[in-house]
Amino acid sequence: MKRIISTILSTVLISSAVVIAPITSALAANVGSTGSFSKVEKATTGKATIVHDGGRNYVELSADFETSKDGPDLKVVLSPENIVPLHLKGKTYLNLGALKTFKGVQRYEIPSDVNLKEIQSVAIWCEQFDATFGYAPLPIADLRSSQALTGQDLYVR
Repeated sequence: MKRIISTILSTVLISSAVVIAPITSALAANVGSTGSFSKVEKATTGKATIVHDGGRNYVELSADFETSKDGPDLKVVLSPENIVPLHLKGKTYLNLGALKTFKGVQRYEIPSDVNLKEIQSVAIWCEQFDATFGYAPLPIADLRSSQALTGQDLYVR
């Protein structure tokens, strides 16, 4: 009988730890600014959030994020504009990298020298055709950083 109770208790404690771990991890992430996507060239829905986790900042796209599969070269970019135009070539923006998937949760690390107070929007942009699919305007974020959104990494011509 003792062995059965001990096994049940161990199972309950292990189950509790498994359930609690993701909740604790989620609470450790310091959620900052969030914006909803609007269409520019192609339907783009869901939300983008600036997240501070483990000493780093990220853009996190929501579970309901979705954009068109029509773009051959989609990128996630940060913009100092609150309304992102169709064409970004010749504009100031920061390319965070290739879009990992057309829908669902995904994260993109923001370089540590970017001043988040300068970021106004997150956009999904097709580099090959210089077409913004959609963008999510963000309230001014107040997370850790020290440099302004400037430098050669921000300029693509």
